[in-house]
Amino acid sequence: MVFNDGMVMQKFSIEIDVAKISAVLGRADGFVPFPKFSDQSAWQNLNHGIHKNAAVALIEQGALAAHDEIPSLSAELFMDYQISDERLPYETPQIRRRQMLGQMALSTGLSADRNHLVQLEKLIFAILDEPSWAWPAHCPPGDLNTDKPVVDLSAAMTAFELAETSYLLGDVLSEELKARIKAEIDQRCITPFLSQDHHWMARQAGHQVSNWAAVCICGIVGAALYLEEDTHRLAQIITRGMPSLHAYIDTFDADGGSTEGPAYWSYGFCYFTAIAHLLSERSAGKIDLFDDVKLSKIATFPLRTQLSVDRFVNFSDSDEELNFVAGHLGFLATRLNLPQLTQLAGDDLPTDQHATRITWMLRDLIWQPEHRSQTGAGNRHDWFADIEWMIARIEPNDPNGLVVAAKGGHNYELHNQNDVGSFLIHWQSKSLISELGRGRYVKGYFGDKRYEFLPTRSRGHSVPIVNGCEQAVGADYKAQITQHSHSDARDILQLDLTAVYPDEAKLKRLNRKFIIDRKALNGEVTLIDAFEFLDQPREFTSTLICRVEPQVHDGYIIIADGDAALKIIFDANWLDVSFVVERDVAFPHYDADVYRLLFSLHTPKQAGAIHLRIVPQSI
Repeated sequence: MVFNDGMVMQKFSIEIDVAKISAVLGRADGFVPFPKFSDQSAWQNLNHGIHKNAAVALIEQGALAAHDEIPSLSAELFMDYQISDERLPYETPQIRRRQMLGQMALSTGLSADRNHLVQLEKLIFAILDEPSWAWPAHCPPGDLNTDKPVVDLSAAMTAFELAETSYLLGDVLSEELKARIKAEIDQRCITPFLSQDHHWMARQAGHQVSNWAAVCICGIVGAALYLEEDTHRLAQIITRGMPSLHAYIDTFDADGGSTEGPAYWSYGFCYFTAIAHLLSERSAGKIDLFDDVKLSKIATFPLRTQLSVDRFVNFSDSDEELNFVAGHLGFLATRLNLPQLTQLAGDDLPTDQHATRITWMLRDLIWQPEHRSQTGAGNRHDWFADIEWMIARIEPNDPNGLVVAAKGGHNYELHNQNDVGSFLIHWQSKSLISELGRGRYVKGYFGDKRYEFLPTRSRGHSVPIVNGCEQAVGADYKAQITQHSHSDARDILQLDLTAVYPDEAKLKRLNRKFIIDRKALNGEVTLIDAFEFLDQPREFTSTLICRVEPQVHDGYIIIADGDAALKIIFDANWLDVSFVVERDVAFPHYDADVYRLLFSLHTPKQAGAIHLRIVPQSI
């Protein structure tokens, strides 16, 4: 990240002060990052060419939204979260309001039709009248104190969306409404940001910087860029936000990897991109957050974690099936000269909740990539050294080929799950040995009950259970990489997992080794868990997680889904094999059964090793 004060290019740091920022900010009336609706020629042009499909969809959505009832939100519904523990009853209608805002606003610009304006203004007033823009899950229990507004993801995104809507509509909105928008954003977000520290900001003791920093800073600073007329105050807002943006980029390792996974890349890095673009536009390129080689590595993180078409490594609270914002990919492809990114751009509009709001519907429309790279081969081997993720592809040119993803790391990562040593095996576009990824975000999921949920605890991952013990929580419970290599013949990753388990496990040593044989037909994986206890024979179980019921045979297991299968060969003289069905595990939008396949010693041993040979097959 680079700051250019007109005299010298210097590495961006938190020492950049208000005076320097103020000096490079251009005039507010020269800030036109996107054409306003008054520029009818520009907006009518967006109905053609590469923008046409998105424009047609937005016009249709806007017409439907204009005839929908504004979803009801009440204080009672806000408070119900404390009783029900469920986030969606309040968040779903609240998010729907913001989606309707974007749909009606952009439809107005694209169609030059003002028929939606009355309903659009009613919706804006309804949002402005909400007692809180924050989600109940992020507020103190039962707190609707409007004198001390909570600044969270939702509040920051709402501020940005209202400010951008006001900018686009311009004089179409009444002066009264524009003034109300500005006042509410200032009271709810900008003033609290300037006057208080927030847990998502950099250097807050006891809190990790995460995607929140990028999203919240983008929302607040972005809204100020549109609305704040006092250049000195605007510079104060920008300067206060810069350390958190810097800290967010530092959450990615030197190879561009993040333990939050590619799903939260799509969220946090989207908003980092949005604010980087706006800052560059307002400063005529003198504030350039993309002038850093690390940003190119971060931008390619999804490509390097891709398993197959629309499927991605889903360690931590990440989803496996992802649909990225094509406009975001198009902007990054152009700005960072990474045309290969556009191969991830789908033809359909994105469906993630942040992508169906005006911030990203607007950018998806305008930043559509002119050319889309054909789906190309990934790397045979990707390694993120600091976060200790390995992704090995037997045949990168084959979208149905065998892919193995494994991780080391520690148990205090971003969106942490107790999963050190976990892995998945993806074959024929299906993860037959699975990561569960994101569980349903209910009240206890981010609290002291977090590791009671199967997706977050080590019992829900393909890792050993040692002397009846699961892995422990904390940064000190970490792996040591003892071997990592890659060749045309085989890939090897060996992890010392001894320190990952609590003292009660009584471990002297535990080494997990992955051997990926590239010469075998379709590739093969050998998993070796070698253990030794401190004092006496004890129980040891290697676990595999799958989403379909395994078929247990004498000396082997079949995990099959459609025409894809894995044959897992084990020593029946050494191991007992069984599986446990975890019923109705709560995922974001559905409940599903999960199967825990257990390879246990016949009798307790003080030392030994469990060998599993995993062979892909087609049925």
